[in-house]
Amino acid sequence: MKSALFLITSDPLANGRAVEGLRIAAGVQGWQSLRVRVFLDDVVARALASSADGLEEDALIRQCLPMLGQGDTPILVGESHLAGLSGEDWEAIFAAVDKRRLAQLAAESNWVLHF
Repeated sequence: MKSALFLITSDPLANGRAVEGLRIAAGVQGWQSLRVRVFLDDVVARALASSADGLEEDALIRQCLPMLGQGDTPILVGESHLAGLSGEDWEAIFAAVDKRRLAQLAAESNWVLHF
């Protein structure tokens, strides 16, 4: 199966392009003919962890993250920021990845999309 890696490096709470990347990843994952992996950069993970209340106001982000986390691959974040995303709704959809493993995933992917 072909795969795509979505690298989200802009804060989706402040950048429409990053939100669009999450939306596209969630939509493409629904096709089930392409393995979708999403990596949230440390800046993004920090923003999401510190703005958990703000997520309730942004329906698109609130909808996309759980959809992406329901796939066979959880949403990937840097190891140092996984703890900041803990909580009853978050723990199941995020997994830690180091830079070496992320580079390996990028090399194995058919497409790498950067938002």
